[in-house]
Amino acid sequence: MPGTFFKSLASGSSGNCSVITDGEFMLVIDFGISLKRFTAFLNDEGLEPDSIALMISHEHSDHAGNVKLFRKKISGEIYARRKTLEACGVSGYAMQENMAFGSFSVSSVGVSHDAVDPVGFVIERSGRKISVVTDLGTVSEGLIDAMSGSSIIGIEANHDLEMLMNGRYPEHLKRRISGPKGHLSNDQCASLVASVYSGDARVILMHLSKENNRPEIARNTVISAMVSAGISSPDVMVATQEAGSDKIFL
Repeated sequence: MPGTFFKSLASGSSGNCSVITDGEFMLVIDFGISLKRFTAFLNDEGLEPDSIALMISHEHSDHAGNVKLFRKKISGEIYARRKTLEACGVSGYAMQENMAFGSFSVSSVGVSHDAVDPVGFVIERSGRKISVVTDLGTVSEGLIDAMSGSSIIGIEANHDLEMLMNGRYPEHLKRRISGPKGHLSNDQCASLVASVYSGDARVILMHLSKENNRPEIARNTVISAMVSAGISSPDVMVATQEAGSDKIFL
């Protein structure tokens, strides 16, 4: 039995997918990667879960681009908000705010993004909480409450605002990314992490822009905010498009 762990397989504008498994049941968050990459991960880890549930955060192609292929090739069920299922053009189960999957309980929390009904996910198992939240332009009090006390905080740090504003993107795209239904900046991410952090949580920075961010800039910004908030020796890593994140055992 491989143990219970979380891993991002890929994170970024070209494709997103994360997994949480206890060896018997696997939760998959988003499916914007290739089937080949997903099955290679299963084979490399020696995983043959009895059940798989795919949860889709929203319909954008980097999160849901291969959902139909998952439906055809993987023996698992698909869950999303009803409007998201319709936007993806795939059959599945309507995601409720609170649901049970094997040993996991999952809360879907609405977020502010330019999609039909986008959500972030907060997963609990044996008293430990994992939050995976990307693609949002603002942070609500409800989201802070839901994420507080997480053992693993997977959170978007999409862009450095100065890099974005001084970069080559057209003005309408800069406004979209930095707007209330766009993506979190490093500073917004840092503020959120400092607000929800407790104990010895591990922080994974996700969905970094290759054009408007750098891993070291994002990480330093978040660590600085955590230290300023009185958090000593913060554990912060960056998930990449190519390799995702390390495995984090629960």
